[in-house]
Amino acid sequence: MKKKILFTFDYELFLGAKSGSVLKCLIEPTEKVINVLNTYSFLGIFFVDTTYLTRLKSQNEKRAQEDFLLVKNQILSLVSQGHYVFPHIHPHWLDATYQKETNSWTLESTSKYRFEALSTEERELIFRSSIETLKEITNQCNPDYKIDSFRAGGWCIQPFADFRPFFSRFNIQNEFSVLTGQSYNSKAQQFDFRKIEFPEIYRFSNNVTLKDAKGEFTEFPISTMRISTTHIFLNRLWLKYLWKTGDRSIGDGQGVRAEEGATIGRSDLEMISIELLNRFKLFAYLSYTDNHEYIQFISHPKMLSPHNISIFKKYLKAVNKRYKVETDFKKLMN
Repeated sequence: MKKKILFTFDYELFLGAKSGSVLKCLIEPTEKVINVLNTYSFLGIFFVDTTYLTRLKSQNEKRAQEDFLLVKNQILSLVSQGHYVFPHIHPHWLDATYQKETNSWTLESTSKYRFEALSTEERELIFRSSIETLKEITNQCNPDYKIDSFRAGGWCIQPFADFRPFFSRFNIQNEFSVLTGQSYNSKAQQFDFRKIEFPEIYRFSNNVTLKDAKGEFTEFPISTMRISTTHIFLNRLWLKYLWKTGDRSIGDGQGVRAEEGATIGRSDLEMISIELLNRFKLFAYLSYTDNHEYIQFISHPKMLSPHNISIFKKYLKAVNKRYKVETDFKKLMN
């Protein structure tokens, strides 16, 4: 039996008061997860935080330029191994402050968190520079590499009318932001995908939640799974144990603080993710895989822990034994 499983990653630093380091948030965890995927010749899709990348490239400090070289070389390595890299835009990097003493960044302002909050000129600048910066890198190992896919920062792809002109201008054909069945509403972050109840690839035109068989864009929705109260309870206990034993995420930064008054659509609905996978959820993940033909993981290298990676190895070993697995999204488009 064939399974279509996409392993996607948001390749980014932490987006709050402390960005963390390139080495711990990007380079080290990405290498670890790539080694696991390569064991089975599985492909990964890495959505590179290109707004950060353009800010980093323009920073004249020596250590910042060294960081840019580290990221650039890892992107080249990913592409040369057959993995995919595409733009991932977090607009509030426009207001980020570089901390020379620690060679890190502070992103305390979230007024530009959504693409919608930008002016027309800022949208043009941020999208064009994202494509150009990533293309400049990929050209060094593959001049024919196509940057034709996208994921919005914080899943904030709505309203799509803000993105559509740039998708058309820069030949973006594939979209990866829809978090199946979920919604979120805060001052900074907003999305509503409750109309998409089941994870399946579909086409659309002007609205990412309105399927259109003749649409010019293809949506690859992120899979979500219902988590039982028992799993929630066991997960909390297990995380406390891992924290006490020092088995924590490899990344060394600090994320965006949760806003007061923010509302989440379904608290029992959890995205399928390596960083949320643990020994108590492994059976649930395998059961979900048994019952679904298409699955998309969304993970963040900065959030991965040694335990996550260990259980991910067990998951891959099991699915590779049970099924014929296709991980190349290009082969799923028809």
